[in-house]
Amino acid sequence: MDSPSPSDSLPSDNSRSVPLAECYIDRLNDDLLHEVIAYTTAEENAEEDIKQWDYRRGGKTKGIFTRCDHFPEYATLLSRRWNVIAISSPAIWTRIRIDGKHLPSRLKLWLDRAAQAPLDVRWSYVNAENYISAADEWEGLRDLEEYTALLLSHLDQIAHLSIDFDQTGTRDLPEVLRLTFSAIARSPHLQSLDLHRFIQCKFCRQLNLTVDAFPNLRILTVDDSSIPWKSLKNLKRLELGWIYSERNMNDGTEPSWEELQDLLASSPDLEEISLKHVDDFQGPYSMTSMQLPVFHHLHTLRFNAAGELCRLLLPSLRAPNLITVTFRFNATDGPLTTPICFPNTLRSLKIASLNHVHDPLVFFLQSGLRHLVSLALERDHDNRGRFTVDLVEATMCCERLGHLDLWRVDVDGELIEDLARRRVEQNMPLESICFRDPVSPVLVNRLVHLRVKVIQIPMEEDMPDRLGYLLSGEGHD
Repeated sequence: MDSPSPSDSLPSDNSRSVPLAECYIDRLNDDLLHEVIAYTTAEENAEEDIKQWDYRRGGKTKGIFTRCDHFPEYATLLSRRWNVIAISSPAIWTRIRIDGKHLPSRLKLWLDRAAQAPLDVRWSYVNAENYISAADEWEGLRDLEEYTALLLSHLDQIAHLSIDFDQTGTRDLPEVLRLTFSAIARSPHLQSLDLHRFIQCKFCRQLNLTVDAFPNLRILTVDDSSIPWKSLKNLKRLELGWIYSERNMNDGTEPSWEELQDLLASSPDLEEISLKHVDDFQGPYSMTSMQLPVFHHLHTLRFNAAGELCRLLLPSLRAPNLITVTFRFNATDGPLTTPICFPNTLRSLKIASLNHVHDPLVFFLQSGLRHLVSLALERDHDNRGRFTVDLVEATMCCERLGHLDLWRVDVDGELIEDLARRRVEQNMPLESICFRDPVSPVLVNRLVHLRVKVIQIPMEEDMPDRLGYLLSGEGHD
């Protein structure tokens, strides 16, 4: 991963080795400096991961490293006072990043400074050829053994583990890696696990994980990977995704229909569910409905390029306290005919692929979503998707709707203005409308006159996905 990194020769804990720097922020008292450092390194403020180019997926993908990962090291270099504050803040040293670019001494330094705080370990080798070669061919085997020994010595502190191994080779993994990952998986302290981008599920099979793994796991993200599905229970957050185009579809990576049903049924306290497919594959599922419990705690539901899963799950899913729902379909998916029936607790609805969901969406909005606050719409892959008169009439049934987000959706200026005016007249005004496509300055002025805040996102190819922006939490929910 190409990310800026301080030298491995970090300053010692002796602040005299750090030059004195004069800056305004250095005049803050110690409590405020602690707040600044803690906020800068907080996980919720590091959503924008460093992008890496992925030729298999045809573009940039989100990595598992974030822009603030090196901030603790930078903080120790700013001034003597910052050095002392940073070193005396164990919580900011708990986000352990291993990418093969640093010596084990750096990992040891971070672990020492983290003291006994819970650790968030992210281990990434995007090009893992060196790590799957025979031991006598790999120059850094000693470093690898030191890495794993250090992690195992802090096994009871590892609360989150994220692994990103793009395994393109064919030889076996070093035994030390298998033992390390298997030990972490069986740890009762592990609460969150991310498995990303294993082209061959051979990697997962080599770990020899059994049903006794993950005894207290609560958060699971699996992308193109396989784990013992029957070992999972009592999850709080679940994200499943598969990629099929470059492999045999029957390689056993994805759970079977029965395993998926058992996985959901064994976690009645789920709060978030995200299901996604890639490359237009609908999955090896039967057409029978699922027998699922009522998910009283479920507040977020996402279907990303999972049209078939969406059609099969919706009739069985009961979530009386649902707040946010997102739909995204593949270009080859047909229109959604399954009724969209969610409770009145829904406050945020996001539709990517508007043309696929237009008719059920109109019917759903007309049913009267009294608590819906935010509606985000995106057109389909074939550029079809229009904000129609039917949608205007349907949104008038949503009394509390305040935020409308139109991402590359064909709009009629007069229709939008009429919607804004009618909502003002009926004492339920829109607060904001966001456009991705250029809109007429005349329309902007008229909306502003109606006290609607107009947000315009520039059309640049390197802009982050608008729906991704919404899902990050920065959008209106």
